[in-house]
Amino acid sequence: MTKRNRQRQKQEYVSKEMEIKQLLTIIGSIIAIFVLFMLITTYVVNKQTDTPIAATDIQFDNIIVGTILTRAEAKYYVLAVYDEDSDVGLYDTYHQIYKAKTGSLRMYTLDLGDTFNKKFVGATSNLKVTDISKIMFKQTTLLYIESGKIAKTYEGKTAIIAQLETLID
Repeated sequence: MTKRNRQRQKQEYVSKEMEIKQLLTIIGSIIAIFVLFMLITTYVVNKQTDTPIAATDIQFDNIIVGTILTRAEAKYYVLAVYDEDSDVGLYDTYHQIYKAKTGSLRMYTLDLGDTFNKKFVGATSNLKVTDISKIMFKQTTLLYIESGKIAKTYEGKTAIIAQLETLID
C-alpha cells in the first residue's frame, strides 16, 4: 500500500466516523425532542384533569313558544316577556312571591327575544289560537293555560300586575 492509499483509507475512515457521529447526534436530537414532547403533553393533560368539571344546570322554567301548550301540568301560567319591557324585574318579584305561596300553579317564563321565539313577535297580538305556530305577541303577556289551551290572557303591565296581585292575595 502506498502512502496515498493509506491516507485515502484514513480519510474514508475519518469520514465514516464523522458520518456515524452525525447520525447518532441526529437520532439523539430526535429522541430528546420526542421525550420533551411527551413530558409537555403529560404535564398539560394532568393539569387539565385536575380542574373540577361543573355540573350543568338545566333550566325547566324558561320555555320556548312551541312548548307553551304541551307542559305536563293541567293548569299553569306562562309569562311571555318582551325584550324592551322595563318592568321585567317587577314581574320577576311578583313571580317569586307567588312561587313561594303554597298551592301555587307553576309559572313558566318565555323570552320573546330568544332566537327561537323572535318569529312570534309582531305588530299585533294573536293569542286565541289552537295551533301554537300561529300565535303572535305584541308585548309582554301573561297566559293562563288550562288543559293544553289558552284559557285567559293578560297583555301589558297593568293587566299583568293586576293578575299577579290577585294571585298573591
